[in-house]
Amino acid sequence: MSIAEFLDGMPSFDERNFSRFHSDNGRSKRVPVYITTEDQPCDQIIVTDKSNLLLRYLHNQWDKKHGGKKRECVETGEEAGSSSRKRPRIDVPIL
Repeated sequence: MSIAEFLDGMPSFDERNFSRFHSDNGRSKRVPVYITTEDQPCDQIIVTDKSNLLLRYLHNQWDKKHGGKKRECVETGEEAGSSSRKRPRIDVPIL
């Protein structure tokens, strides 16, 4: 198989693939710019969240799905001792 035969059916050699292409004559488009509608305080500090985006999303989904059940299980030390499912630790003397 020659190179000409290989390139024969490629899209770059088919004029129909470029029939709808229109260049914008080299004009550069305007870059979108954000214009605020409210005055922000001068001393405002913008802080970036350094946690992983996927982990943050998954944590938010978990909180939405479970509705704070994790927080309800956390109790004070006195309450946790009486209603805990864990068995109390048994100290075995070493011989």
